[in-house]
Amino acid sequence: MIGWAAVTGELHYVVTNGVSMQPTYHAGDLLVTVKARDYQIGDVVAYHARPGLVVAHRIISGNATEGLTTKGDNNQSIDPFHPTPGQIIGRPALHIAGGGVWLQRAISPPVLGGIAFLLFAGGGTAVHRRHRRRRATVS
Repeated sequence: MIGWAAVTGELHYVVTNGVSMQPTYHAGDLLVTVKARDYQIGDVVAYHARPGLVVAHRIISGNATEGLTTKGDNNQSIDPFHPTPGQIIGRPALHIAGGGVWLQRAISPPVLGGIAFLLFAGGGTAVHRRHRRRRATVS
């Protein structure tokens, strides 16, 4: 199921932030979400609340036509957003505790810049060495 979702683009990741879903999820956890055909009361879903804001909360009521009512497990009040199925990214298929912290470190600009530098610097050297070896064996 996860393989097919990756191919079709229905696989996404969410890095949690805050305490609204404790004790289920903590800040810095990585959730890999998969789009589903339908969502039910009790499901945790990730959705676009507004541009730049992704929320991962539990469905407590609602329906597909009027919108779903969601709430964080550690929140007293319900969310002001009522996502429709079109706004939902998916429900968690994989949870990696603390994985979001490591993912954010791995895709930070300094790390990506270092990897790019190593690829460019190491790639040219490997080609150059290969040519030298050939010349040495031919002559």
